[in-house]
Amino acid sequence: MLNITADYKFYILMCGIFNPQRSPIKHWAAYEQVFTKLMAEQKEFGQKRFFQSVILLFKRNPEMKPQAATFCKILYDTSYLSDSFFTKWHDQKAKLDKTCCLYDRKAEKEMRAQLTGFIDWLSNAEYDAEEEDDVEEKEEVKKEEKPEEPESEAARQ
Repeated sequence: MLNITADYKFYILMCGIFNPQRSPIKHWAAYEQVFTKLMAEQKEFGQKRFFQSVILLFKRNPEMKPQAATFCKILYDTSYLSDSFFTKWHDQKAKLDKTCCLYDRKAEKEMRAQLTGFIDWLSNAEYDAEEEDDVEEKEEVKKEEKPEEPESEAARQ
């Protein structure tokens, strides 16, 4: 029997499914459930090990590196990985699993550099969303502050 560790399954799936001929950008939706199931089995380490396999996918296929930020945006848009996961990882406030066989510090450093534009966009998107919420709240307050016009005789009848 093959003695494949649970963390290595992410890498095997990631590199077995996606390659330069089968882009993760175009084919993610078809395979998302496979990774979701595996991530659920991994519990607390699932997200970290999944992302480590993403990093290694782009390391193994340098011609795909330009797709890294777009793929991460897909993962964010589909709520597969959160904005806080990406920003904390990028700012090195959250560490990936160093005990995992997938850990590659050099590849992680390269991925941080590749995703700088994406992380900047995420940070600005959060700020823009907060500004929009503030504008909506101010508009609601203005509506509430307007005095009601007295009803006319005709409107009351």
